Amino acid sequence: MRSDREAVFVESAARLHFGILDLRGSSGRWFGGLGAAAPAPLLLVSAEPSETLCAEGEDAERAAAFAARYLAHYLWRKHGETAAAERWLVEVEKLKGENSIVDDAAAKSRELLPLERDYQKKALESYRAAYEAGSLDRKDAPGVAYLLGELSRRQGDAKGALPWFQKCLETTDSDPLKKLAAAQKSLAEK
Repeated sequence: MRSDREAVFVESAARLHFGILDLRGSSGRWFGGLGAAAPAPLLLVSAEPSETLCAEGEDAERAAAFAARYLAHYLWRKHGETAAAERWLVEVEKLKGENSIVDDAAAKSRELLPLERDYQKKALESYRAAYEAGSLDRKDAPGVAYLLGELSRRQGDAKGALPWFQKCLETTDSDPLKKLAAAQKSLAEK
């Protein structure tokens, strides 16, 4: 741990969990749980800003692999890259049961990703309808073409994205938009 950076420390005692079974069901439920704190072992986790992901200590390799998968999923999702986020979520879900907090976060992502994809599809349909109706100002059409390409690419439809990026490149006078469309077209071609 470097001393010139701010770090966060979390320390937690171990817990023992006991399952409780009510065979008569008189309490209104058949199963329950009870936990008790144990004095040892303790878990100490620290985190600090870093350019790379690394872990030290017992089980460090497993922890780093798990964190890398979850971080990749999180970053792809944060940037609206739903197709890539979905692929990484599958990798996170392969480790189900390793950490209940991450399991819960993965379950929430699994629940929300379809909703995010649906909203991207609705935006794609609305932009496409406006573009194809010819109701856009001439100066706005290249930007909408770019958005159609980008939304298609983020949905995992690289083939469908290419013609929209090409239309943007052919119709825009904006050098920054040309540069962006060319970069995203190149990404979709891979």
